[in-house]
Amino acid sequence: LFEGTQVRFYGLKSDYMDTAYVLLDGVVVAEDVSCSGDDEFQALLWESEILEEGIHRMVIISNGDTVEVDFIEYK
Repeated sequence: LFEGTQVRFYGLKSDYMDTAYVLLDGVVVAEDVSCSGDDEFQALLWESEILEEGIHRMVIISNGDTVEVDFIEYK
Protein backbone atom coordinates (compact mmCIF):
# COMPACT_ATOMS: atom_id res chain seq x y z
CA LEU A 1 0.00 0.00 0.00
CA PHE A 2 1.09 3.58 -0.59
CA GLU A 3 -0.47 6.99 -0.29
CA GLY A 4 0.12 9.43 -3.11
CA THR A 5 -0.50 10.31 -6.73
CA GLN A 6 2.18 8.31 -8.58
CA VAL A 7 4.27 5.19 -8.11
CA ARG A 8 7.38 3.78 -9.81
CA PHE A 9 9.27 0.56 -9.41
CA TYR A 10 12.95 0.01 -10.00
CA GLY A 11 14.80 -3.25 -10.36
CA LEU A 12 17.43 -5.30 -12.10
CA LYS A 13 17.50 -5.41 -15.88
CA SER A 14 19.31 -8.53 -17.03
CA ASP A 15 19.09 -11.18 -19.72
CA TYR A 16 18.05 -13.55 -16.91
CA MET A 17 14.96 -11.54 -15.89
CA ASP A 18 11.43 -12.18 -17.12
CA THR A 19 8.59 -9.76 -17.84
CA ALA A 20 6.03 -8.70 -15.25
CA TYR A 21 2.58 -7.27 -15.02
CA VAL A 22 1.37 -4.60 -12.62
CA LEU A 23 -1.96 -4.20 -10.87
CA LEU A 24 -3.06 -0.95 -9.27
CA ASP A 25 -6.09 -1.07 -7.02
CA GLY A 26 -6.98 -4.49 -8.44
CA VAL A 27 -6.81 -3.43 -12.11
CA VAL A 28 -4.12 -4.63 -14.53
CA VAL A 29 -2.38 -1.45 -15.74
CA ALA A 30 0.68 -3.01 -17.42
CA GLU A 31 0.89 -6.51 -18.89
CA ASP A 32 4.38 -6.78 -20.33
CA VAL A 33 6.89 -4.80 -18.28
CA SER A 34 10.29 -5.77 -19.67
CA CYS A 35 12.97 -6.55 -17.11
CA SER A 36 15.43 -8.05 -19.58
CA GLY A 37 18.36 -6.30 -21.21
CA ASP A 38 21.92 -5.31 -20.47
CA ASP A 39 22.77 -5.60 -16.78
CA GLU A 40 21.55 -2.49 -14.97
CA PHE A 41 20.80 -2.24 -11.27
CA GLN A 42 18.09 0.07 -9.93
CA ALA A 43 16.70 0.65 -13.44
CA LEU A 44 13.32 2.33 -13.73
CA LEU A 45 11.10 -0.52 -14.92
CA TRP A 46 7.65 1.06 -14.73
CA GLU A 47 5.83 4.21 -13.59
CA SER A 48 2.14 4.92 -13.24
CA GLU A 49 0.11 7.70 -14.72
CA ILE A 50 -0.92 10.44 -12.29
CA LEU A 51 -3.42 8.93 -9.85
CA GLU A 52 -6.15 10.39 -7.69
CA GLU A 53 -4.74 11.40 -4.29
CA GLY A 54 -5.29 8.61 -1.79
CA ILE A 55 -4.26 5.16 -0.64
CA HIS A 56 -3.49 2.68 -3.42
CA ARG A 57 -2.37 -0.94 -3.66
CA MET A 58 0.26 -2.00 -6.21
CA VAL A 59 1.01 -5.65 -7.01
CA ILE A 60 3.88 -6.77 -9.27
CA ILE A 61 3.70 -10.31 -10.64
CA SER A 62 6.31 -12.07 -12.75
CA ASN A 63 5.16 -13.60 -16.03
CA GLY A 64 7.90 -16.22 -15.57
CA ASP A 65 10.29 -17.17 -12.83
CA THR A 66 12.28 -14.06 -11.94
CA VAL A 67 11.70 -10.33 -11.51
CA GLU A 68 13.91 -8.46 -9.07
CA VAL A 69 12.47 -5.31 -7.51
CA ASP A 70 15.14 -3.07 -5.93
CA PHE A 71 12.79 -0.41 -4.57
CA ILE A 72 9.46 1.31 -4.99
CA GLU A 73 9.11 5.09 -5.05
CA TYR A 74 5.88 7.02 -4.65
CA LYS A 75 4.82 10.61 -4.30
